Amino acid sequence: MLVPPNYSLYEQCFGDFMEILREYMVGMQALKQENIKLEQEIISWKEKEQGPAKFQYLEGKDMEYLTATAEMADAIYNILQTTIRKVYPKYYNQEVADFFCRHHSREHVLEGIASGNMGVLTDKNLIVGTGCYDGNHITGVYVLPDYQNHGYGSKIMDYLEAEISKKYDTVCLDASLSAVILYEHRGYKTIGHGIYELKNDAKLVYEIMEKKLNTSGR
Repeated sequence: MLVPPNYSLYEQCFGDFMEILREYMVGMQALKQENIKLEQEIISWKEKEQGPAKFQYLEGKDMEYLTATAEMADAIYNILQTTIRKVYPKYYNQEVADFFCRHHSREHVLEGIASGNMGVLTDKNLIVGTGCYDGNHITGVYVLPDYQNHGYGSKIMDYLEAEISKKYDTVCLDASLSAVILYEHRGYKTIGHGIYELKNDAKLVYEIMEKKLNTSGR
């Protein structure tokens, strides 16, 4: 016996999908506008105030990427929590931001340190960022909000990609809305989209991105 299709269920699912897509597009548009404005401000500041020579401090002779140790756990935890609470609400609702905070617990940090794949970026002996990978998957890159847009995130990515290229031809990551532009500038391509269902009908939307690595140095 044939059961007639439940068109109301189809309509509900389609409506949920369109709402997720709408939220995603709104977030991406806000992200692009903010990055365009930021790039213009940096260029203007560089040309009118600092000049090429004084801008070189961003290259970071005092920067150093170190393998994380247990003694650094509190500093790493602070970077994760501070960055999530200040940046993520610009692109996600509070339920999603809270989910990220719970996920990046102290236990999570200690697990990353124990794996030997978590590191910290220091500038003048101050820990300003952290990165971690698992296989060829970059699992996290975070920089304190006050130090963002000065090349610190790129320094972390340089190290992680170099390490991964020793064994793999490609690198992949799950990109939050706040980081998509950064990864696109580094040559990453979106190969899929992910949706994670949270409490109170909240949904975490992210992009699955991949990049082919230069392995000629093996």
